[in-house]
Amino acid sequence: MICGIPYSPAKAFTELARDFFEYLARGEYGSALGKLDASALPRWDKVTLQRAISSATGGAIITSADGLTQSAKPSVEEVSSGEYILKHRLPLEGKWGSAYAIFRFRQKPGTGYFHVDLVMIDRDSG
Repeated sequence: MICGIPYSPAKAFTELARDFFEYLARGEYGSALGKLDASALPRWDKVTLQRAISSATGGAIITSADGLTQSAKPSVEEVSSGEYILKHRLPLEGKWGSAYAIFRFRQKPGTGYFHVDLVMIDRDSG
């Protein structure tokens, strides 16, 4: 669960995604998975996450986003009251790739906190 900013949650959501990617780049899958809501579906573990990444990236390696100057073009959409979807490209081999992760953020009622789900990792088809 993370704390979001009610009037502009995109910054907090993007920061969470970047932290998630940094853990993956360092091979710290447990720490990355620890950012997610454990009760969410699908249930992710190291093996399923590695398979999804490999399938979406064609085997390219997730690297640190530190120092990348081009935009990752993250997009945040409010899909219902208190529920947001973030689509964020993955940092692959030193640049932003065409593969992306989709996260869902669901606000805990009456709070500024959000449950975080990893919906999928996929690649752009075009």
